[in-house]
Amino acid sequence: MITDENAPEMVVAHQELLRRLGSVLGSGYGRVDKSLMQKMFDIVKTHKEQSRTKGIDFPALVAVVVPRLGIVEWSRADLDISSIRIKIVNFVRDHPTVSMVEMVAAFRAAWPSIKPDDIAAPADSLAKGLMKKAQNPT
Repeated sequence: MITDENAPEMVVAHQELLRRLGSVLGSGYGRVDKSLMQKMFDIVKTHKEQSRTKGIDFPALVAVVVPRLGIVEWSRADLDISSIRIKIVNFVRDHPTVSMVEMVAAFRAAWPSIKPDDIAAPADSLAKGLMKKAQNPT
């Protein structure tokens, strides 16, 4: 079984999954509902099964979703807390209009075992840093 995420076969499998998900999501952000999410989860499940028949052990994925803004980001399910925190910082930086409540809910839905403080602390720290930088642009 191929497990290396940098292996050419895994890269091709990843690109194929992105293409399949893109065909469901379309070209822009829109409201995300249960039906759309179910279609995407079905695509991910089918893709994982098909990859396995090709000898590729495609990793389990979780979705970080903010339905109001149409944000859906997929990540590996097996990330450790420090990697999740990096995801949080990048998520807040990429989506500044997401409220703290929405962001915490999205990450807790993706990784139920993490605590709210594990999520809020890095996001709050980033927000304070960005505000400070905006006030003192040197």
